[in-house]
Amino acid sequence: MDMPAAGELSSVVRGFIVRHLRSLEDLQVLAVMAEVDERWWDAGAAAQEIGATPWQAANILEHLARHSLLDIRVTADVRYRFHPVDHELRAVALACVAAYRSAPIQIVHLLTSVRQRSIQDFADAFRLRRDNGD
Repeated sequence: MDMPAAGELSSVVRGFIVRHLRSLEDLQVLAVMAEVDERWWDAGAAAQEIGATPWQAANILEHLARHSLLDIRVTADVRYRFHPVDHELRAVALACVAAYRSAPIQIVHLLTSVRQRSIQDFADAFRLRRDNGD
């Protein structure tokens, strides 16, 4: 991993955020789960931990699972635990959580800019273009 200047995020952490996280809530759930990586979480427990609704937490858990960051176990409920698919992804996810703990403002700024760019890209995809003849 590259060594960032003081107060800057590494390119690896920045890339992880851009590729795998949609919001601060995604990162908060990931951080909580990474702290106790052997614990299995359901949507209700994750929701309570970050102050979200169970529906929001279920959406976040599914997103993180689709990005190969969580294991899934189906019992009476669907449960998840932090278990990235390989050691490299695990190391980068943990580096991201560590960066969030040590430089939360930089992480929030990056997540905000990524989200704004995604919203703008979505809006641009539906923008109607006027012909020169109109």
